[in-house]
Amino acid sequence: MKVKSLSLVTTYKCTASCANCCFECNPNRSEKMPLNIAKKYIDEVISVFNEIEVVVLTGGECFIDLPYLISLINYIADKELICRVVTNAFWAKTKDAAISVLKRCKNAGLAELNISTGDEHQIFIPFENIKNVIHAATALDILTVVNVESGSRRNFGVNNILQDEDVKLILHGNKNIKLHIAPGLWMPFTEESLSLFRNKKENVPYFLKERCHNIFNGITISPEGKMLSCCGLPVLYIPYFNLGDLEFGNLYNQYIAQFDDFLKIWLFVSGPWKILSFIGEKLNIDIPECHVIAHTCFYCACIFTNPLYLNAAKKYYGRYIQ
Repeated sequence: MKVKSLSLVTTYKCTASCANCCFECNPNRSEKMPLNIAKKYIDEVISVFNEIEVVVLTGGECFIDLPYLISLINYIADKELICRVVTNAFWAKTKDAAISVLKRCKNAGLAELNISTGDEHQIFIPFENIKNVIHAATALDILTVVNVESGSRRNFGVNNILQDEDVKLILHGNKNIKLHIAPGLWMPFTEESLSLFRNKKENVPYFLKERCHNIFNGITISPEGKMLSCCGLPVLYIPYFNLGDLEFGNLYNQYIAQFDDFLKIWLFVSGPWKILSFIGEKLNIDIPECHVIAHTCFYCACIFTNPLYLNAAKKYYGRYIQ
């Protein structure tokens, strides 16, 4: 396997308190990865996995401490790696503010900006901020991806952005614009959200039944210095994906030990939806989660947070490979 990305969850502190935040981030969280430790992680991952191409800075909200962020972007760029930063765009209250902040980031070496928006985010960060970032990133020629919370019960979607007059003006006649607006299936975490999913019975599209493209392909490190199997949405809710405290000098061994774990290999080869479906067949039950259109990580969470499903996977996996 080639490890091509390193994801640093720099903080759990965020300006928003989205109900279904995968890391339960909010303004009251204080966990933060020390700057010198973040740089040590980058150095060690590079030394062990020389095929690394991208370092992703995520959270929480990375832009809360801009000097910290600029220092990390610059450090990553000096290593000749792609730096991608994930944000909710709280800092882009005006076009001038957006340009000022992004100009500093670009000068430091920022390669890609990922913005999250949608129904839940917009309770805290208005769409106007997103438009300000689109304007600034386009003017500064920064590759920008806008990820929109998507689902059948969502009021705001990709078309709301594409049909906005200000955005259309930016896009008009600009064939080389580095802007991508993409739907991202939103994963439920609260009991209220989960109840809405349980009452639905849908035909799950094929792309959600594919293998996991996340596990094994990257290194993910939490603010507390935990090494995680993936950067998937429910990763903090599943102890199974916590590989333990990252020990400097032992990163390779912690990573490679995963290949002795059949369940992780199974996720990589078959994907969580197919495993969940297989479990239903062996238990001779109709698993309701198999009829829900949700983020791929949703099916993974169903397996590892339900003792009945997880025990069945452990019991019957030998029959899957026969």
